[in-house]
Amino acid sequence: MSYADNICGSITGFEITNGTTSTPVIDGETYNINDLPNPFYLELIVNGDAQTVFYEVENLDTGALTFRTDSSLPFTFPTENQQWNLGLGTFKIETKIYNYNTSGFACDQNTVTFTIADNGCNANAGTMSADTSSVTLVNGSATISATANGDANVPSGYSNIYVLTQGDELVILNAGPNPSFEVTEAGDYTIHSLVYDPNTLDLDIIVFGTTTGFDVNGLLIQGGGTICASLDVPGAPITVNAEEVCTADAALLSSPSEINCLSGGTAVLSAIPFQAAVIPNGYQELFVLTEGISLTILDVASSPEFEVTNSGFYRIHSLIYNPATLDLTVVVPGQTTGFDVLNLIQNNNICASLDPQGALNLVIESNSFCDFFRNNFRTAVNNQNESLNTIVNRFDSYEAFKKSFINENNEIRLYPNPVVSEINVDVQVFDDENIKYTITDISGRQVMRGTLLNTRIDANSFITLHHSCPR
Repeated sequence: MSYADNICGSITGFEITNGTTSTPVIDGETYNINDLPNPFYLELIVNGDAQTVFYEVENLDTGALTFRTDSSLPFTFPTENQQWNLGLGTFKIETKIYNYNTSGFACDQNTVTFTIADNGCNANAGTMSADTSSVTLVNGSATISATANGDANVPSGYSNIYVLTQGDELVILNAGPNPSFEVTEAGDYTIHSLVYDPNTLDLDIIVFGTTTGFDVNGLLIQGGGTICASLDVPGAPITVNAEEVCTADAALLSSPSEINCLSGGTAVLSAIPFQAAVIPNGYQELFVLTEGISLTILDVASSPEFEVTNSGFYRIHSLIYNPATLDLTVVVPGQTTGFDVLNLIQNNNICASLDPQGALNLVIESNSFCDFFRNNFRTAVNNQNESLNTIVNRFDSYEAFKKSFINENNEIRLYPNPVVSEINVDVQVFDDENIKYTITDISGRQVMRGTLLNTRIDANSFITLHHSCPR
């Protein structure tokens, strides 16, 4: 018998253990991971002396090889009593023990094959879909959220929570019962689903800002650990962009001719900028024609010029926008208003700019009323400091404006006074008007009435009614 035979120990077997509870490893046996100690490792049982152990572990399902050397008692795999980290599968372990080191004489060797299976863990975190793949910080914060796809399985006694991680390292930042989180800095985030048993997975081990999703996954059976739980590692990725400084600024416009008369049934309105627009890269300028009181959008064009066929107040506005962020297909001409567009921009934090004041234009339907308005409007401007803007702000329709303006500015002259045998009436009439008149004497007796049709009136001059009064 050699000297080595006298001092070398021999391998008697393996145990699955956590240092307190142990289960012998039997060649060819299958072990349910849910029945094993948690956590666990393999311990080599040696009879006699040995100083070094060499392990070669092969996963027969995947062909993956793992090599370890251990020189500290007790001899374990993984070494130093670390937790088993090869997950589920069928494993073949070839072991050699040495009296000094692995370059010397092998005292003994042993091979054992066994299977670790999950015959009871059906926890499934399912998958998640981001509600939006990208958001932008607004006033220093943004809310990101995801929706579960309905494919999770939460066994009885288990809980389902959601985990927020950041970056490729999946650093855990927060966790909660709902897949919605507020963030305050730009970056790449992921929202994960986690299904776990609070009795076996202690979430107090998680240190926000330090622990990663990979750390947690490594504790689970699916990640090579021993705990029955499920983490949706891919999760729902969401990019948070830095807060955008919006420099878009619509042009301020004025009308070169704010009072227009229909001619041949049409009028051409235009505007010119008195303050230039600021158009960032990737943005466009569009001009919008609205009804001047309600701001109902009537038309859009690439230049500030529009042809109209109806009388009324109109405004031409400048709009600066990015087609990638402001979808103008939502605008319905004759229905959508400029106020709607402003609310859309503000409520959705869209970088765009619409000048709500615009360039005001008045279109008048007849030459007679157009001349009448021009003459009296100049007087109002000179005497009352009126402007077209101050006039339009007093009315809710063009017809109300027209009626009021005529009543305030049209004068009827009667002469001579007193009347002896004939009365003359001078009154301004317009293209679309008929005149109804009634004449009574001093006692209130009606002496004359009638109607003058506009076809008999010269619309560009005053008319005179002649009547011989009875003596």
